[in-house]
Amino acid sequence: MKKVNALIKYEMINLRRGILIWSIIALYIFGYQQVISNMFSNGNSFLSLQGLTGNSWLPLNFIMIPLLLLNMKIGESENDIFKTLDITPAKIFLSKIITSFIVGLIIFIANFIIMVVISLLCKASMAYFITLLKGHVVNTVMFLITTSALGLFAGQVISKHLGNVVTFILLLILFVFLCNFYKTSNLIFPLISIKSFASSIDVIIYDKIYLYHNLFWILIIFISYIFIYYGIKKQEKTLRAYILPISLSIIVVIACTYMGIIINTMKPDYYDIASRADIEYSNYNSDDATFFCNDNVGFTIVKYNMNINIDNILENTCNMNISVNNDKVSSLELGLYRELNISELLIDGKSVDFSRTNNSFKVILEREYTKGEIINMKVVYNGMINTKWLQGRGLFYARNNGIFLGDVFEWYPKLNDSNEKDYTIKIKYNSNNKIYSNMEESISGNEYIFQGRDREIFLISSPLIKERIYQDYLIIGNEELVNNDKMCNTIIDIMGNNTDNQRSITKLVFAPFIPGESKMDKDYIKAYLYAIY
Repeated sequence: MKKVNALIKYEMINLRRGILIWSIIALYIFGYQQVISNMFSNGNSFLSLQGLTGNSWLPLNFIMIPLLLLNMKIGESENDIFKTLDITPAKIFLSKIITSFIVGLIIFIANFIIMVVISLLCKASMAYFITLLKGHVVNTVMFLITTSALGLFAGQVISKHLGNVVTFILLLILFVFLCNFYKTSNLIFPLISIKSFASSIDVIIYDKIYLYHNLFWILIIFISYIFIYYGIKKQEKTLRAYILPISLSIIVVIACTYMGIIINTMKPDYYDIASRADIEYSNYNSDDATFFCNDNVGFTIVKYNMNINIDNILENTCNMNISVNNDKVSSLELGLYRELNISELLIDGKSVDFSRTNNSFKVILEREYTKGEIINMKVVYNGMINTKWLQGRGLFYARNNGIFLGDVFEWYPKLNDSNEKDYTIKIKYNSNNKIYSNMEESISGNEYIFQGRDREIFLISSPLIKERIYQDYLIIGNEELVNNDKMCNTIIDIMGNNTDNQRSITKLVFAPFIPGESKMDKDYIKAYLYAIY
């Protein structure tokens, strides 16, 4: 171990003499200065742990190139004195890994200290802090180990075959792929999996994409270390000597390809959310836009009774009472998000055929219904809801650790009209996070019952959400927003200044991003949603 320590000291002395280590320090400080400055822009006036986490990729991206070059320097370093000593390739390999890890550990500790300090200044609860810390730690560790492995691989293998200039160019190209700049999705790339435009309740998404993303890069790290070791070992250049690394490379390529395919199938679906005014605008021609019924559709939905199960897949058995307003109604068209697959559709207890459009379904009735009649419709469907808007901004989703469904999004059969309906909704949700809605609620374990009358219904759930009574209002949203009196006064004032909301509303919700804050013709009756950008 003495020889390993000697090698580590030699590497560290070389690093301290170079300019790269000081470049990393300067860029790291500048990155966090930008993060903190961003918290006070766009009308914000307070430090935020959520804001820190959402922008934590910035300082790490700033130091990515010098960190790759630093590890490249560690990887390619050799000394004639050490060549004369009896130092095994394993010890040389270990010394380079430990040296790189020491640099990474310093950055990790600095990141952790900043996180703790901001948390204390924001007076965040322990549960809130740990929820954000988990993703922050995982992302930081994955970043540091990956840049270490790729940098060492570049120095030990690539630079010794292609030269430093070519290796430097390749690292710059690698940076373009790995960095978060100009990225609007989080699939295989960028390296740090975090929302480019994070909402107040959804910063780091702990889902299967996040899991497979990190597993993908763990495999890349593993195979990089294998090639680094064999580069140091310098075995005879025979086919037999390379059987193991080649075999492992093939396995890793197959595994990475498989995970890449899985991740691609789970990527967020672009949803072109629109208002009725957008749809009626003559130049608006999106085929995937939100469904809105015509003014003279001839029927209205007066009552919903739904049984819902949410566990990454949303399953719903939806019963509706549809009131006929016109003299003759022979067909129905209701909005339903295109990724939700209908398995059963009954009209008055009888199975009927239907056809799908992008965000609706159509039914030809067996007979004409006349004014005053009630059509009983049952729709059973299921599917994954994970949508995004422009620039990769998250929209509506339903998974086992977070929900945001509402506004004009067709997550249940609807007309997107302004009529009031009666809702009875039973939800089974296997999560520790509470579901909030504009309806009256009762909870028994992981089962919820929401009942009430409103124009639409929304559901929202997140580990970052807290509720608070403030000035006789129940305020719901991100813990830091809810605990901030200024933000609470802001949402109260905005609700009060909106003439459509001069009602006995007592439930105010800091909601995730919705373009234009809402696309509904008229607001909710039971609650007020304020979209936070």
